[in-house]
Amino acid sequence: MALMKLFFSLVSLVVLAGCGTHPAYPGSASSNQTVTEPAFPSVAACLAAMRAAPPGSLEANRSCVRIDVENALSPAFVVQAVEVEVDGARLYAREEPLHQRGELDLVSTFTVGLGQMAPGVHEIRLGASLVPNEIVEPSLHGWRWHLCAKHVVTVAPGAGLSVSAQIYENRAERRPMGQWPVARYLDNGVEAPPLVGPGGVDPGDAGCPRVLIR
Repeated sequence: MALMKLFFSLVSLVVLAGCGTHPAYPGSASSNQTVTEPAFPSVAACLAAMRAAPPGSLEANRSCVRIDVENALSPAFVVQAVEVEVDGARLYAREEPLHQRGELDLVSTFTVGLGQMAPGVHEIRLGASLVPNEIVEPSLHGWRWHLCAKHVVTVAPGAGLSVSAQIYENRAERRPMGQWPVARYLDNGVEAPPLVGPGGVDPGDAGCPRVLIR
């Protein structure tokens, strides 16, 4: 919990300082996992703590943001790795044993961050690695997918925001097999327009998280 509070404080300081470059984060290409606990149990609790802060303090002028990752894929896909960055700093990273179903695949929705941030513009980037469940769909043998989706949000002072990064399938749209898994963002339950390509996915974006790959 202390690590999560430290992270959101760091993000707030970067934004308040007006820094125009994203800080490098350690171990981005390693298998080290970064799994933190939310600083608050809910957005409402976060807002209550902020409103209880002394007037004029840094905490009193922040906003509350919750970031979830939602796995809306069919059983044909297994989520192998997920990495999330906020304003260039790694917030969450987890990789499961190769071709094994773990928490990333068995838990449909999980929170990767919930804490106070400086109001203003923030950039969220999701990276995910998927492999096929060949027992369910043997025709996908040998495939592996890597998704990268970025999202920009503007958080108002004193406001709360719930962001869901959803990984889903669009095979019903008759896309090629390589484009079946995609990602999209929902802000307070409303789908946000994509920034780049279908679902905001841009695998060639060098600024996206580097998914943990063996």
